[in-house]
Amino acid sequence: MTFNIDKRFEIISELIPVGIVEMSPGGLIEYVNGAMRKIAGPELGDLTGRYFWDIEKDNERRGYLREKFMEVIKAELIEETIQLRLGLHDGRDVILEARLNILHDDNGEAEAIIVAA
Repeated sequence: MTFNIDKRFEIISELIPVGIVEMSPGGLIEYVNGAMRKIAGPELGDLTGRYFWDIEKDNERRGYLREKFMEVIKAELIEETIQLRLGLHDGRDVILEARLNILHDDNGEAEAIIVAA
């Protein structure tokens, strides 16, 4: 029996206690595992289809997250560790140390960004 790599990733990421988010190079959230859904809490609803920085309630902080994300993409870093303070809409602050990993295609273009927290 053979699984494709996407299915393997999904199965493994649902089993580990680390929060995982997969995003497009533009910051659009495409996948969130169970551990990250627990971290974010149910009040944020489904994160899929939203921009990464939109989970921050403070406009100034939202702009900072967007700029930092774009810096990482522009620098073409393969891996970057950043600390994120997510002010959730229910008033809680969640501080995450997150590792951004950029996956490149065969032409060197950013294909996906994996965030582990």
